Amino acid sequence: MKGPRTPGIATLLVAIASVAPNALAFLIVPAPQRIGRTPSSRRDRNVLFAADDSVIRLTSLIRYPVKSGGAELLTEAIMTPEGVAGDRRFMVTRHDGSYLTQREIPRLATLEARTDEADSSSILLRSGGSSIGVNVQRLSSLTDASLFGASLKLVDQGADVGNWLAGALGPPPVRVGGGNVISMLQQTLQGAPPYRLLHAPRDGESPPLRNGAGLSDQAPYLLISEESLAALNEKRAGEDLPPVPMSRFRPNFVVSNCDGAHAEDGWSTVTIGDSKFRVIGPCPRCTVPDVEQASGERDTASDGPMATLKGYRAKRGRGVLFGVYLMALNPGSIVRVGDQVETE
Repeated sequence: MKGPRTPGIATLLVAIASVAPNALAFLIVPAPQRIGRTPSSRRDRNVLFAADDSVIRLTSLIRYPVKSGGAELLTEAIMTPEGVAGDRRFMVTRHDGSYLTQREIPRLATLEARTDEADSSSILLRSGGSSIGVNVQRLSSLTDASLFGASLKLVDQGADVGNWLAGALGPPPVRVGGGNVISMLQQTLQGAPPYRLLHAPRDGESPPLRNGAGLSDQAPYLLISEESLAALNEKRAGEDLPPVPMSRFRPNFVVSNCDGAHAEDGWSTVTIGDSKFRVIGPCPRCTVPDVEQASGERDTASDGPMATLKGYRAKRGRGVLFGVYLMALNPGSIVRVGDQVETE
């Protein structure tokens, strides 16, 4: 007598996709046949669309509550002048307020952050088996911070989370060129934590941080097509290197059904559902794509995706380009996974 059949991998993938379809496209190396989503109405966006759908669709919507921290997959979100609502409103810094990213600390990739809503009163941080809840401070005195040469005034979230970060991330790297001497003396004499978690509150009246870039590197939104990733992984296969998932490139928007790889390079405007964006330009990549986002481990220089990209996406004077930066033209609009994407 035969026992009950064990579900095959295809059955399991379909089951996962029915619950969280955008998770497959973003976290798992894409298979040749895509599964995405399309709305049956403006209210119901949870219907799987066929692989031969001829229009461009938004297949993943992502934010990163902490700069350089782990991704949070969304089904819908409000667009703001500084990015997806709740995206990169927190930043981990040294005690002197100087910024830190995965370039300096790859383990930041493993720092999960969850809030109940876009800019809620609390945030839960998790790394490995350790976690801490933080009641977001908005009224505390502002702390000096710096990001790519810009001076910022942000709100320190307290010593408890600073000490927790030290346990989760290990000691911070020494700042090139030294740091703020007074801050370093304060840390030494007072036993202050080596890290700070700083918050960028939004009061609706202040101008956008860094001319709208917020706490992002250069621009508030990043879009990449699945076709561009597929082309990269095809080249990696030819080099006997494993494929990489989209999560390596930390986009906010992932789209599919484009007219070939890097079609986004030629767009000037993008409309996702009712949300309109202007394309600022291509994204010059740093070394972060060489960090495996689930483990926080860095690839060797020869095996990472940046080595492959340098072979065909390096542009003289512009860097290694992959994906495009956007800015919102009608902040306050809502984007949903499955939205149709129109481009010019």
